[in-house]
Amino acid sequence: MTIAPVDTWEDPCPQQFHNISLNHNLFDFAATIRNLTIFYGCPLEDDIPFQHRFNCGTTTSNGNTYAYYLDESLSRLHRSELTDCDTSIIVPVNQSEFDELWNEPDNIVGAWNKGFEVMYQKDMISCLACRNSGGVCGSNSSSLDFLCFCPDHPCSKSCVVSVLTS
Repeated sequence: MTIAPVDTWEDPCPQQFHNISLNHNLFDFAATIRNLTIFYGCPLEDDIPFQHRFNCGTTTSNGNTYAYYLDESLSRLHRSELTDCDTSIIVPVNQSEFDELWNEPDNIVGAWNKGFEVMYQKDMISCLACRNSGGVCGSNSSSLDFLCFCPDHPCSKSCVVSVLTS
């Protein structure tokens, strides 16, 4: 299953900053995920590769406009240069999009738009039965028990297909 953050689809400089988190009782990140840390409101830093820099145009609370996206190793390497940044968020991307960013660093929005893979942790056999009956897999928001969302109402396992007899 693919999830994409809608607040960064068109603009890598969102008005509000949110880390992406999952309910790990229902989902887990796929093994092909890499985390990018996006640092916002940073001063211009010549030591950080310019390919990983973009300008948000509007000043943040600290008066800076630059943003940087870095993987875990570059974040550790440039930790001292990033202390003056206003905020940071972690954005998961698929490994393939991560690799493309190193070749086309200006395509940060494209990488976000493609989203990232998650694995549904609930009963996949029930989910397949649900989907085969025309439903959509889900769960009860309070108990997290499996639910099959059918066109007319939720069911516990699969949609009831009525057969007309003549």
